[in-house]
Amino acid sequence: MYRFVLALHLLAVSLMAQPPNSAPEQFEVVRRSAPSPASLYDFVVFTAASGKQYLISTYRRDKFLVSIDLETGKAIRCDTLGAGYGIVATRKGRVFIGTSQSPGARLFEYHVEANTIEELAKIENEEALYWLKEAPDGTIYGGTYPGTLLIQFDPETRKVTNLGRMTDDQTHNLLGAVSPGGRVYSGVGMKQQAVIEYDPATGKKRDIWPKDWIATNLARVYLGEDGNVYCYPGIPTESSKDKALRIDPEGNVTITTNRIRQAMGRSPISRISRPVLNDGSALDVVEAERLVLTKPDGTKREIHFTASGGEKEVYSIGNGPNDTIFGTSKPFIVFGYDPATQQPIDMPRTDMPAEGLGGQVDALTAAGSYLVLGTYTHAVLYRMQLKNGRSDTTDLGELGEQQDRIHALLPVDSERIYVGSISGYGSAGGALSILNPLTGDRQIFRDALPTQSVVSLALSEDSDFLYLGGSIYGGTGSDTSPRQSAVLGEWDTRNNKLIRTVEPAPGESKISGVTVLPEVICGLTSGGKWFVVDRKSFKVTSVKSLNFGSPTQLSRLAYDRTHGVIYGILGARIIQASAKTPDQVTVAALIPNGAEVHCGPIADKGGRLYFGRGPEIVRWTPSLVSSESNTAALP
Repeated sequence: MYRFVLALHLLAVSLMAQPPNSAPEQFEVVRRSAPSPASLYDFVVFTAASGKQYLISTYRRDKFLVSIDLETGKAIRCDTLGAGYGIVATRKGRVFIGTSQSPGARLFEYHVEANTIEELAKIENEEALYWLKEAPDGTIYGGTYPGTLLIQFDPETRKVTNLGRMTDDQTHNLLGAVSPGGRVYSGVGMKQQAVIEYDPATGKKRDIWPKDWIATNLARVYLGEDGNVYCYPGIPTESSKDKALRIDPEGNVTITTNRIRQAMGRSPISRISRPVLNDGSALDVVEAERLVLTKPDGTKREIHFTASGGEKEVYSIGNGPNDTIFGTSKPFIVFGYDPATQQPIDMPRTDMPAEGLGGQVDALTAAGSYLVLGTYTHAVLYRMQLKNGRSDTTDLGELGEQQDRIHALLPVDSERIYVGSISGYGSAGGALSILNPLTGDRQIFRDALPTQSVVSLALSEDSDFLYLGGSIYGGTGSDTSPRQSAVLGEWDTRNNKLIRTVEPAPGESKISGVTVLPEVICGLTSGGKWFVVDRKSFKVTSVKSLNFGSPTQLSRLAYDRTHGVIYGILGARIIQASAKTPDQVTVAALIPNGAEVHCGPIADKGGRLYFGRGPEIVRWTPSLVSSESNTAALP
């Protein structure tokens, strides 16, 4: 356990009163994130000039790759600076890699035998280089986000040519293929899926996606083992259900059954499913730390290696059963801390759903003796309980109604949790849902805040009214809400209907945190504005900019009813407001220098706050709680 105590002088800032500095504020690291497995993303088989073959596996969440000598089984790791989305091994013995969203859309070359990464090009104004494929003439093609560009790269001259946007109103050029005939196919979309064919011989492009197949999300695009390109819908329509497009090397398009996917690459990466090596061995299994090859005589060979992902940042944090604190990291690691015993709680990694697949927990909370998790993708819900050193995990299924990310879980009792969510790729708005974690039953109100997502929740003390903090954003690639400001909604929990809404901070896109006092509702926007709304009139009585530059976007406010104090976090500052004067916000403490705060705050029943800072769960004890020997109680 890591602990440190820092005496902090509280600072006066613009629009803020001077907080008391008679007692030192206390920060402690109570838990570090549990070691995370490496998160395999893609792989290619590379043949060196010497004839030696390597398997190159990328771990984009971990920002490294591993090169495995398939003859000796020796594995070497190389840091990639965020590269690891698109990867291609060329026939001339070179390996090129594209980036995810950091450090922007760039093209790298991995020198295999030297085990080094070299940056070759930057695609201006783009954030990601999603896919890379080699054409028969050796040219490399790739697709970008958010401009859906198709780029052309000449490995000999290192020249990058921008071939233009594949669509004018979409954001993702995520999957691609190049046919043996040289034509290039981009799977584009999010708001509306399509497949765009580009013919380098003529410079022309055409949309080959059938009109009655159009839906949100993305089309999947693969080069099959038979030399044809296959495309199938990410979300099917009635017309496209169980169907796929087949495009031959001459560009002729026919409709076939989706069973052809068995001959295609493994989603989401375009590649053949069982690469065959020079000695005739088939590469049957590629996992994060294990390979299985089947030799021509039928015998199998396993290669084991180490590619640990190490500690990851605390991605989400929440209150667990029996006053415990739980955090998560990617991919799908759950760990806890018990303030009463001051001991860590480790949920068995083997019991975690979606283990090693890059899953993430966007929200978590206690419901009786259970820990309930809301995950991405498809807004899947899980119920977990730790018993005798093992976790009893129940998959409650997808939330439904095209929801993809669960951003708020607010328990009322062991049989009722309010759920705020964001819709899937390309779909606008979100939903408010009521979940019974014991049975998995749920009610879903798809347009609880019309055209907006529900990202924060607060319940009145009598439980009669629920307050919904909105966001103008839906799923990635969707149009934003017609309203350009996030709304606050008042929901009648007895009749399950929206009563009224208000725009508490015009121009602000997201209400990150909201809390309810007897006479007012207080909230914090992602842009750092603090607002107060009168509960009776439902009119805004105060809006203040906290002037912290670019604050970290956090999704919670913690309300200590015992002392009548509301807490939040902006950037490196813990802020507070008194229930007696909710329009006056002060700086309660400065968070010590270190990694960025990513989630929180939440509070235990002693009135102490917890937040995620880098790979650490940090606890802050306010001076008013410290002076009372931590006897304060948060309901």
